[in-house]
Amino acid sequence: GDNTASAPKGGSGLVSVLAGLQIQGTKKITKFDQLVHSTKTLAFARILDEKYQLMDRHYGAGFDKETNTWRKPQGFEFEIREKINAYLKLPVWMPPSLEDLANSVGGSFKVDDIEDTPFVEITYSSGDPKVALEMLLMIYNEGESLVRKREAREQNQQRRFIEQRYSETTIREFKLALIDMMAEQARQEMMSHEDLPSVARIVEPAFVSKYKSTPNFLRMVGVPIFGAVGLAIGFILLSVLIRKE
Repeated sequence: GDNTASAPKGGSGLVSVLAGLQIQGTKKITKFDQLVHSTKTLAFARILDEKYQLMDRHYGAGFDKETNTWRKPQGFEFEIREKINAYLKLPVWMPPSLEDLANSVGGSFKVDDIEDTPFVEITYSSGDPKVALEMLLMIYNEGESLVRKREAREQNQQRRFIEQRYSETTIREFKLALIDMMAEQARQEMMSHEDLPSVARIVEPAFVSKYKSTPNFLRMVGVPIFGAVGLAIGFILLSVLIRKE
């Protein structure tokens, strides 16, 4: 679940967020759930920016390298949109940040169940078909990699703990139980090999759809700096049989 600590009413209005906590005893969180959640986080946006320079690709045209600041857009259309946004209490322009990138990536990366099938559909919307496909594959692959690395860290911690307990235990029955745990741990690590599907099984490769998505008025009004509502959609079909493991 997500836990949020916010400033009291009447304060500055700033919000501190502690997100992505998995509470022990709650419903099972699958690897696929972890991937989907990760795509909306600042940490994931930071990874994408460091590896693919997405801040520069998405917002670079508005950055003034001489003053090291972001240029505020100008023009009649921008001013009208700002006034409408302010009136509708929608976000107005602010210098881009990793939070904006996280919102952009997470907002364009959609997961929907396919009715009457055991599959889900993942889409990424963009005004450029090539960008839609590139971003879809980039986000899914990097999200899967992040989940794998997190799982590997947890497995290493668990293995060290079991091995330590084994070395400290003198009772034969406990040692046998720990040996069984080691065997199960080894099996899990083997199944997490990068050559095997880890998060979900892709049953149809990603492609660019020829059908345009339907614009949403409020989304169009609130678009920051760049980017219209997606016109091109690439998607992957994933088996929820793995998702439900």
